[in-house]
Amino acid sequence: MHENYRVVLVIRGDQAFFRVPWTPLRLADRHDIALQVPSVAGLFQIFWEDGRKRLHPFASDTAWYGGVRTKLAEAIDVDHEHDPARKKILEEHRLFYRYAVCESWNDLQDLGCLYTMIEQPQKTPPASSGRFKTLHLSENPVVLGFQ
Repeated sequence: MHENYRVVLVIRGDQAFFRVPWTPLRLADRHDIALQVPSVAGLFQIFWEDGRKRLHPFASDTAWYGGVRTKLAEAIDVDHEHDPARKKILEEHRLFYRYAVCESWNDLQDLGCLYTMIEQPQKTPPASSGRFKTLHLSENPVVLGFQ
């Protein structure tokens, strides 16, 4: 199943063009994650749903060791969360997740850098792989809030 959601990289000179084909959003439940999410490297995003059924960004991360399944399960586990505001969201709201598979460490570094610049522009992004002068991103499907 996860073959349809593999990150694609096209290189043109010193530019990288990443296409991230996200999975459809799924209700974040530890049992569902254990059954549906592969233990391979990749990236994921988590959204929480408010009372008006609107989605809001909750978390976004890359996963290398342990894979997407492990990091995603930890990210929705109330016992792993120490921030009271985030813990309250985990306890009181429905969460949804999506992921994409990316089994290249260098590509994950570039995507981690790129997503941090997009999602948290005030934060210093982690280092990219340094292979490219410019990084480009296209996603499918797009969920408003992270873009």
